[in-house]
Amino acid sequence: MFDELTNINSKPKPFEFYTAEDLWTNEHTSKKMLEFLLGDASDVSSRSSDFIDRSISWIVDQFNLNPSSSLIDFGCGPGLYTNKFAEKGINVIGVDFSKSSLDYAWQIALNKNLNVEYILENYLEFKTKLQFDLVTMIMCDFSALSPTQRKVMLGKYRNLLKPNGKILLDIYSLNFCNAK
Repeated sequence: MFDELTNINSKPKPFEFYTAEDLWTNEHTSKKMLEFLLGDASDVSSRSSDFIDRSISWIVDQFNLNPSSSLIDFGCGPGLYTNKFAEKGINVIGVDFSKSSLDYAWQIALNKNLNVEYILENYLEFKTKLQFDLVTMIMCDFSALSPTQRKVMLGKYRNLLKPNGKILLDIYSLNFCNAK
């Protein structure tokens, strides 16, 4: 009995359980997470709107994005970046598994008459034959994935890129990714 209690109360190994989908697809929790994402009070769940605006400008300039460019954003959440890319005329697809976040993103895109496609799906399982000039995963999503999941995503990115396409990952640090 003592061994069983010790096992039950032991700390899980890093990445032993993948709980992100449960967190973001639970109706109550995902609505609360959306509130955090939309709040400008801290950078815990998302960046401030000023930082996002500056980031969009930098990304557009750095990657020479224009209305003929195509971009896919994994873990796009409520469209804080994707809708702004679409405002610049860029062809955008956002993939996320949070219905409440995508409902918000869809509504903003509809209200602003933006040409952006949102796909409700776990990006680890996402498949398409389309290719893109830029693949993004912003707000450290890549760092939250297990090493195995990172390999899956990197393989997916390779297949999604047009010739000379680029990948933009927002990560904690290269040391963080190498240490796992």
